[in-house]
This record gives sequence, structure tokens and C-alpha cells, in this order.
Amino acid sequence: AARSGNVEPTTMRCLPSFLVIGAQKAGTTDLRGLLSFHPYLDGPTEEVRFFSHIKIEELGSKKRPWREYLSWFPEWKLPDPSGSSKAQAAQKVEAEIAQVSKHALVHVASASTQLTYEKSPAYLGDPKAPYIAYALLPSVKLIAILR
Repeated sequence: AARSGNVEPTTMRCLPSFLVIGAQKAGTTDLRGLLSFHPYLDGPTEEVRFFSHIKIEELGSKKRPWREYLSWFPEWKLPDPSGSSKAQAAQKVEAEIAQVSKHALVHVASASTQLTYEKSPAYLGDPKAPYIAYALLPSVKLIAILR
């Protein structure tokens, strides 16, 4: 999966596997703190609020909102495909890469990799946020905290 200039990417960012949403003061920050202790979970420490602030018309524009969204998530080093298993490593990496938009390549989390998430309670009160999140991340899970 060579990119322009035949330079292989060495790192990737991962879209979230789940979103933590909830009422204000319902404990989403506490849950984020507890999740931070898990060795296979990682996410932004701040509220991203991407799906509350994005305008639908921006999604197909050249403003590249995906790059901004992805910048919130950790950067992971790709396996080195050198040596005798180069073809196998390349196949595995290609299998885990999906072109989400024509502007960004991202690593799609699977059960065998680390998972990312974000916590944005604002999504619960925004009527358009769930629709945009589902349109862009149809397999994402929601964890809702209510009080």
C-alpha cells in the first residue's frame, strides 16, 4: 500500500472503536479515568466534540476534517515488513487499512490490536451528532452514561 512517492507509512492513527457519551456530570470523566488504566485502550484526555461541531457539508470538502479528527488519537508504529515475512506483514497491514475518505488512510481497530475511543458527553444532547457519527463510523459502539 504505497503512497505518493512510493514511501511506505511507518505510523497510523486509529478511528475509535467506541464513543463514551452521557449526561453532564454523570461520570463520563470518571469512566475515562478508569479506562486509562487498561493497557489496550487509548483515547484523548480532552473532549473531542467532533461530531457536534462538524458541518455535514464539510465532510466532502477539501478542508479535510478527518485529519483534524485523527490528530486527537494516538499514533501507532506499523510492524516492520522487513525479513522473510515481509509479504505476510504487508498483507496484514493492507488488511487493516481502510480508506475512510479520499483524504486519509487510517488503521481500523480489530480485536487483536489496541482500541481507541473518545469521550464527549456533548454528543448525547446534540440531535445531529449520532447521525453523523453513524454515517462516518457505522461499526462504532456507544457507551451512554445517564443520571
